[in-house]
Amino acid sequence: MKQLLIFLLILTTLASCQRTGTLNQKFIILSQEEFLKDNYDSTITTLAILDKYTLSVKAISKKDTGNIFYGIQDYYDDSLYRHINIGKLIDSTRIFATEINTRDNYINFYTFKGNKWKKLGTEEINEITIHLRFEDLNGDNNNEIITSTFGNMNGISYHKIYIFDSKLQLFNQAGTLYSNVPPKLNKLTNQIHEISVGSFHDDDQETIYKWVGNILIPSKRIEVAKDRLYYINAKETFEYYENHTDSANGLKLIFSKPYNNNDTLQTLWEKFFERNGIE
Repeated sequence: MKQLLIFLLILTTLASCQRTGTLNQKFIILSQEEFLKDNYDSTITTLAILDKYTLSVKAISKKDTGNIFYGIQDYYDDSLYRHINIGKLIDSTRIFATEINTRDNYINFYTFKGNKWKKLGTEEINEITIHLRFEDLNGDNNNEIITSTFGNMNGISYHKIYIFDSKLQLFNQAGTLYSNVPPKLNKLTNQIHEISVGSFHDDDQETIYKWVGNILIPSKRIEVAKDRLYYINAKETFEYYENHTDSANGLKLIFSKPYNNNDTLQTLWEKFFERNGIE
């Protein structure tokens, strides 16, 4: 009986030592290099990748004040199977993940809640999307998600904006801008400006957008429209539009005037965003 007690005591001591060794083992945060390597591997599911980096994400979130823990925010290599970003992408209180699939042209949204990853939805993106940004575009101190394509020969890109609806716990597409510059919030007016110029074949446009709930609505627009024989006569027409509704399709033509050699209209074109429309 005494020998049995000694044997049980030895087993208990060994088990205790093993548990202590496990608890005292130094935790190593997985590297960015390994994360990007996993993005190349199409045999690993996205959820498997998110699960693999969960402990590392938790550890980083306790000390990192930045918003991206894993992934590349700005430029994408289209040879990758997918691009995943993980971090406090929207605000400082919650961990999100985005996945851009470069072959099927969609973006997936995930959040980490209840100690597990949950998918929040899927949205289409444009082909050859190469930029992903997280910026506050409506002044609520939470980031929106912006995807952008390659610019065309005139430097014009498609910019899709996705906003997180905290009530529905979903991401929705707020709008798409076709612009020479990425969307930026004018903090004085809470507006977003779109400018599309440079093409010999297309009309030049400047548009002011406002937020109506979680949707971007065009409120005013000016166009310098090219005559159908523009390549011969170089004639252009100035068109001014306003939107008195909360509809994305509510712009109505207010007036149309010849643009060539009209100093007043040319100044209006140059100062449209500063003047916030027609005086």
